[in-house]
Amino acid sequence: MNSQVQAAIDASAKLAALAPPSSDPLAAARNSYRQLVPLAGEPEQVHSVEDHLIGTNGYRIPVRIYNPSGVSDLPTVIFFHGGWFIAGDLETHDRPLRALANAASCIVVAVDYRLAPEHPFPAAIDDGYAVLQWVASEGTKFGIDSNRLIVAGDSAGGTIATILARKAAENNGLRILLQVLMYPVTDPSLQTESWREFADGPVITLETARQAWQMYVPNIAERQNADAAPIFATNLAGSASALIIIAECDPLRDEGLAYAARLQQAGIKVKASIYKEMPHGFFQMAGYINGGRQAIGEVARTIKNALRN
Repeated sequence: MNSQVQAAIDASAKLAALAPPSSDPLAAARNSYRQLVPLAGEPEQVHSVEDHLIGTNGYRIPVRIYNPSGVSDLPTVIFFHGGWFIAGDLETHDRPLRALANAASCIVVAVDYRLAPEHPFPAAIDDGYAVLQWVASEGTKFGIDSNRLIVAGDSAGGTIATILARKAAENNGLRILLQVLMYPVTDPSLQTESWREFADGPVITLETARQAWQMYVPNIAERQNADAAPIFATNLAGSASALIIIAECDPLRDEGLAYAARLQQAGIKVKASIYKEMPHGFFQMAGYINGGRQAIGEVARTIKNALRN
């Protein structure tokens, strides 16, 4: 195993052990995930970081808005965190998103969508679409250029991002310039070769994935819904161009590549970028792994290129 990856995994175990104890396995898992924040390295300074609540359908969705310069009319990345729909929040991804906002010279809107099992499918998708509509209609108040929107996310967040890109294309009301999907969850079968190869990790395991799918979409038949598993989408035409970042040593590797192929078959411009020796979650490990910093840089360059075209 790559020495930097091994160091990050060793540090993950030590940090997770410091999590507040809980008799609830799900609460314990969420606490452990929050403990991994330092893997991203020291937080970068950003011109402004503000938390807001978006009211929709009787509840409020927390978002965090990063503005790298204080300038108005900036292109904006709407970012959905990973955590397999059951964990993660604004804090788990704060440090890489600070770095991304600075590197891409874009506003970043991080979304704290509702989590399963308390809020199973389609709550996360509904929250994501509500935030996308809010950014498009109200974003100018926060310096956002609603004509230059990018959706992005890692793992489960990549799933949300690509579903919203498809829905935006279907509804013809919102123009998404680019979708950035980092090792997205696309296929509930868990039957790919990479799942067999990395069933025991590192980072995520087959048993973890089975439990997460059960909490997120308890009805097995409903997992065939394209809004739950994007590999089942029948009409991807019109979706935004995509950057898909794949980790070589990730059980999600093959479903990410399969989804990239599906997008290409639909006529979508796709770049699938495979990071050798990288594990799942390496975007959050830039403090230990050079590949994490490189991924942030590639995302930033791709965003800038998309804005020039």
